[in-house]
Amino acid sequence: MIEIVYEKKWWNAKKRIIDEISLEDAKKLHEARKDYTALIKEHDEIRYVIDFSSNHIIVRFFDGDMFLTYDFVTLSRKLFLKAAYYYDYGPEGLETEMIYNFSEDGRLAMSKRDALSGMCEEREDVVDVKSNWDAYPEFGEYTDLLKIER
Repeated sequence: MIEIVYEKKWWNAKKRIIDEISLEDAKKLHEARKDYTALIKEHDEIRYVIDFSSNHIIVRFFDGDMFLTYDFVTLSRKLFLKAAYYYDYGPEGLETEMIYNFSEDGRLAMSKRDALSGMCEEREDVVDVKSNWDAYPEFGEYTDLLKIER
């Protein structure tokens, strides 16, 4: 069973809601492009947290721990996936973090950080960013934001 809870703010460090709001209030905030969060649960487990603001949409993917975050910048009625963060966990917690920063012209800056050793590798490349573009979602229509494969 899928449940959507709307809130003013999500406290990521504590994985909890700050100030739950009504569906109607969330819709008004969405239409005005003001800050709000949609928390999507499946079988009482947090699966996605979508933070909306005037110029960004941040999507967090959970499978127990947060394993992926997408940061979209809003450009008129379009979205551009500007950054993707992948997290790998082991028995001791976070082990590796991969960060991909995309530019509209196809430049890609990548970094891989080993959380245990502190070592960081960086690379740059040029990639096709056609799949980084998406339409700004209508209220409650979040399916396209939740695509992992882009």
